[in-house]
Amino acid sequence: MTEEFAPTEPSQGLPGVAAVFTLIAVALPWMAATPGSQTIPGYRTLHGLLAAVVALVVLVAVVADPADRRTEVSLVGGAVVAILALARYVTLGGGFAAGLGLYVTFIAGLAMVAGGILGR
Repeated sequence: MTEEFAPTEPSQGLPGVAAVFTLIAVALPWMAATPGSQTIPGYRTLHGLLAAVVALVVLVAVVADPADRRTEVSLVGGAVVAILALARYVTLGGGFAAGLGLYVTFIAGLAMVAGGILGR
């Protein structure tokens, strides 16, 4: 009976929490114009949409899949999210600076990778 109520390891929930933070970060500004107050949220960019789709896949894998698939999906998905955020950061141009959502997405991608590594 005690096995039913045994707490899970923190590394099992880390990819799920990071995926939720990625979904929130996609709604935050990814690009902010330096001269004015114009901002562009992540969901209006291709990189942001792809990061949201990958975060949804990781979230579904964490909730529904068995433990062996959860770590693989979170490891690969986190790497993809971090690379997408880094690629968007590198390709910023036209007077735009990186917004808060871009940084949060990159850190959440790294957290998904860490959860995949710790869950092995």
